[in-house]
Amino acid sequence: DHVELTLMRALSLHGVVRDDTGREVPEVEVQALREGGRAPPLRALSDDDGAFVIDGLDRGPHQVIAQRDGYAPAILPGVRVSTTPLEIVLVAQGGIRGRVVCANGETLSNFNVRIESWTPAGGGRPRPGSLSGDRFLGTGNFSLGNMDPGSYDLVVTAPGCSPGRKEGVTVVARQFTDVEITLTRAGAIEGTVTAADTGRPVAGASVMAMSGYGGGPVFSDESGRFRLPDVSPGRRSVAVSHRDFLGKNEGGVEVVGDQTRHIDVRLSPVGADGERGTELAGIGATVGRVGEKTLITAVLPGGPAQQGGVAARDVLSAVDNRTTQGLALADVVEALRGAPGTRVRLDLVRQGSRFSVILTRQMVRVPDRRSLPTSAVPLLKGAPVHLAP
Repeated sequence: DHVELTLMRALSLHGVVRDDTGREVPEVEVQALREGGRAPPLRALSDDDGAFVIDGLDRGPHQVIAQRDGYAPAILPGVRVSTTPLEIVLVAQGGIRGRVVCANGETLSNFNVRIESWTPAGGGRPRPGSLSGDRFLGTGNFSLGNMDPGSYDLVVTAPGCSPGRKEGVTVVARQFTDVEITLTRAGAIEGTVTAADTGRPVAGASVMAMSGYGGGPVFSDESGRFRLPDVSPGRRSVAVSHRDFLGKNEGGVEVVGDQTRHIDVRLSPVGADGERGTELAGIGATVGRVGEKTLITAVLPGGPAQQGGVAARDVLSAVDNRTTQGLALADVVEALRGAPGTRVRLDLVRQGSRFSVILTRQMVRVPDRRSLPTSAVPLLKGAPVHLAP
């Protein structure tokens, strides 16, 4: 018996790397990975003229990747080795640098800058961000590099401050865009959680601010005490939950920078029927965002909204004379919520006709497993929905 082997001559992939202005780019790592294969990629480095040669390949197809700092990686799938030189174009990147200060002019000693989302310069849908900037202790300055040209939304966080945003920062190739971001001093919410029927402290209750807060939940201690730090100034809602009680959402908590707001939360025990839910104070309606419009997506039976003549599909144009145009949906919800017995004005539009109602907030119990009316579902089109009882 004998075995006959057929050897194939190894081929070489050659080409040149240029930037988006046509200039040759040296010191670019070019690698070729056989598509569908398991062998490690073969690599080469471009010379001073941008030329490269990768030896030891078959005809392919190969995925070719070229990368160097300061440029967006170029990925070319389905490349077959031929005598024609392969031309690779790298698009130069840019960056963002700037300074973060507190509203009182204080230089921050510890902060973080991250990209929330960005839109490529050539257009297209916004993409989620992933890059985070280094912390520059004591200087207040930061730098983000190796960024593709486009428009970026930044979020800055720092202990003791409210998160800051800088939207629409334009990055162009081969340049750094300078920005300054001012943060406001944050406040805090502290309080106690007790059982409504016995007055005893509730330990292990989960407590979290529903807006203006970037941290995770905190838990009440053995005496029922809790503290939420770094809460942005403004009207906030605090959600409290425990496995042995109905949930509670305390709305209308006004937070002021550099101050601590105290609240006492009384949780009602789960009834004999075992049905769970959440107690909230508000208007008894759900709201959603469709395009630029804020809609009433559903009203809860017997709640203030239904009693006041509010209906699903009504457009909510203003709350207490504050327009909802351009207002985050979470902020709309915060404006609708509040303490039981307080009043709120809603400006609405129904089939082109404008009207206003004044509602008195009241406690509403919302079962955990509830569903929106079928009529509300087509309105949402994947948009977020918030309960605003």
